Amino acid sequence: MSLKEKLKTLWLMVSGILLHLIRGPLRKSWSLKESVLIYYIRNTELSRVDSLVEYRKVRDFRLSTFPKNSKLQEITVPSKYRQQAHEIIKDHLKKTFGDGDWYGEESLWSNSKPLEAEWLIPSHLTLTPKSNVVFYSFGGGHIFGSFSAYRAQLETVAQGCDCIVFGANYRHAPDYSAPCQLEDLLAQVLYLTSPVDEDNPNESGCGIGFDQIVVAGDSAGGNMSASLIHFMRDSNIGKFSGAVLLSPWLDVTSSQFSVLDCDVLDFIPKMGTVTPTKGYTLEAGDK
Repeated sequence: MSLKEKLKTLWLMVSGILLHLIRGPLRKSWSLKESVLIYYIRNTELSRVDSLVEYRKVRDFRLSTFPKNSKLQEITVPSKYRQQAHEIIKDHLKKTFGDGDWYGEESLWSNSKPLEAEWLIPSHLTLTPKSNVVFYSFGGGHIFGSFSAYRAQLETVAQGCDCIVFGANYRHAPDYSAPCQLEDLLAQVLYLTSPVDEDNPNESGCGIGFDQIVVAGDSAGGNMSASLIHFMRDSNIGKFSGAVLLSPWLDVTSSQFSVLDCDVLDFIPKMGTVTPTKGYTLEAGDK
């Protein structure tokens, strides 16, 4: 952290403390620590950045956590599942809206980086086709975020539920427009649920049943999880055992009363200050 960043952090901390002591907490139940934390996040986490690419790198580095009693296993989703997901979604969109081409050549999966994901496996468990799995999608307004920030938290879930966590990954906006993100999640679902191919391990699925998978996610990840569930239902692909959506961003218009009423209390900055999906909506003409 540079001297400038340290001074900014100190200033925000002092400002947060003074506001709490002079004005009082915005919620009667908030402690000094909670007031300062919310104030700090509102003024740093989603403030203006000069480079989104650099911000993603710095944010991932700062927020990364590591499990204590679990092992991490990185995987790359085989290309055939990405192609299958692309074709399934394209066909569905064409049947539903009359147009299956919702983005340009530059956003095709074949022109993107490899789709990498992560297994978090408790030390006392082994990954097999019989494993129970939490399929987790990270949050971040669709523009940043990664599973690395959730490892420690989800290790607790894995240990408590005696299951294995699959840290799903998806491409960010505005680099990649919808439905690239849905394609990525569906490709990973196909990878998990396709049969094991011992003769071709590099293209093999995991052989895990839909009834062994609980899909979960927070914020934008909750949005993607809900989208995935509904798409799979509408396309008759399969049904998960359950779903856990943590403060999901379901109202992408952010116009409901709960959003406006809690505007000054939320750790996310005031509506209108940050518009992560602006320019990437159907209304704007970018499919």
